[in-house]
Amino acid sequence: MPVVVTLIAIHVFEAGLFYYYCENVFTSTVARKFRVLAVCAGFALLCGLQCFNNIIVNAIAILTVSFLLMYFIYKGKVYQCVFQAILFFGLMSAAEYLVVPLDAIIFRLGDYNIRENYPAFIFAAVMCKLLHFLLMMIALLIFKKKNEMFTNDKVGLGLSLLVPLENLLFLALIEYVTYVAKLSKALILVWEIGSILMLVTTLLVFYNRTRLIRQAQNINALNLEKQRHEFDAQYYAMVEQAGEDMRILSHDFKNHLLQLKATQSREEMNAYIDRLFPALESYQAVNISDNRVLNTILGKYLTLSRMKGVEFRFQVTEALHFLEPSDLSAILGNLLDNALEAAQGSDGAFMELHIEHKNEKLCLIMVENSCRTAPTERAGAFVSTKPDAAAHGLGLKSVQKCVEKYGGFFHAEYREETGIFRAQAAVYKF
Repeated sequence: MPVVVTLIAIHVFEAGLFYYYCENVFTSTVARKFRVLAVCAGFALLCGLQCFNNIIVNAIAILTVSFLLMYFIYKGKVYQCVFQAILFFGLMSAAEYLVVPLDAIIFRLGDYNIRENYPAFIFAAVMCKLLHFLLMMIALLIFKKKNEMFTNDKVGLGLSLLVPLENLLFLALIEYVTYVAKLSKALILVWEIGSILMLVTTLLVFYNRTRLIRQAQNINALNLEKQRHEFDAQYYAMVEQAGEDMRILSHDFKNHLLQLKATQSREEMNAYIDRLFPALESYQAVNISDNRVLNTILGKYLTLSRMKGVEFRFQVTEALHFLEPSDLSAILGNLLDNALEAAQGSDGAFMELHIEHKNEKLCLIMVENSCRTAPTERAGAFVSTKPDAAAHGLGLKSVQKCVEKYGGFFHAEYREETGIFRAQAAVYKF
C-alpha cells in the first residue's frame, strides 16, 4: 500500500513536470483548464500501467502519451512532438539510470530490487524526480523557445536551478544518515514524507517564478498598450484641431485674396504674405524620412512643443526601419514625453533629438532637454516626481526593455552645471 501511494505521488509530480515543460516549449490555443485536465488524465493512465511493472510497456506508454498530449493538446508539429517526447523520456530515463544503481549499492539490494525495500524505493523515487527536474530545466535553457525566463533573466534562472541541486545533496546526506544510524521506522516515515514534500516545493518554486515573470510581462504589455492609446489620442486630437484651424483658414482665404487684391504696392503685398506664412507652416507635415511612423512621431511632438512654448530641434540621418513600430513609439514617445514635460517652463526651453548610425550595425538615439528643476534620482535611477508616480514612472523602464530587445543599452544623465538632461539609447540592427 505505501508503494502505491508513493507511485501516485510520483506520477502527480511527473504530470507537473510535463505540464511545466510543455508550457515553456509550445504555444497552445487550448484553454488552460483543458490542458491541465488532459495532462492529469494522461499521467493517471501511466500510473495505472505501473501495475504491470514492465519496463518496455511503461517506456512505450510514456512516449505515446507524451506525443499525443504534445500533438493534440499543445498543437506541436509532428517532428517537434516526436523530438520533445523522446527528449522528455530520455531525461527521465537518464535520471533513473543514474540513481537506481546507486540506491541498490547503498542498500545492498540484489538485482536492483528497489520496491521490496520501501526506504530505498522512496530515496530512489525522490532523487530520480529531482534529478529529472534539474535535467529538464537545463534542457529548457538549451532549447529555449518563448519564455523570457530562459532569455533575459539568466542569473535568476541559475540561482533557481540551485534549488533542485541543493535538494539532491540534502537527500543524499539524509540517506547516508539513515543507513549509518539505523533510524526507527517513525523517523524514516518522517523523512519519507519530507522527501515528497520537498519534491512538491521544488516544483511550486519554479511555477511561482514563472507566474511572477508572466505577470510582469503582462503588466509591461498593458503599459505599452496604454502608452500607444495615449499617443493615438493625443495625435488624433491634434489632427482634429489642425483640421478645424484649416477650415477656419480656408473660410478666411477669400478675405485674404480680397486683401491682396486691394494692396497698393508689391512691398505691401509681400509684407501681407509674410504674415500668412507662420500660420501656413504650422500645418506642414514632417516628412524627413520614408518611415511614416517616425514622421508621425516627430510631427506630433513638433506640434506639442509649439503649443507648450518649447523649441524642438531634431536631426535624423537614420530612419530606424528595423525597429518594430510599437518599439519605436515606446522609445521615442517616452523619451520625448519626458523631455517635453521637463523643459516646459524652463529658461530657454528646448528639447533636441538626434538619430544617427554610428556604424553599419549600431544606431544611436539621443534626446537632450533643458530642465525646469533637477530630476530626482534614487538608487542610481531617475524617477518620476509626478503625483501619479506609480503610473508615470515606467517610461524609462519601458525604454530600457525595448532597447535590450535589440541588444542595445540605455543611459541617462543630468548635468547640473548646464541644467541639461541627456538620454541615450543605442540599438543594433540584426
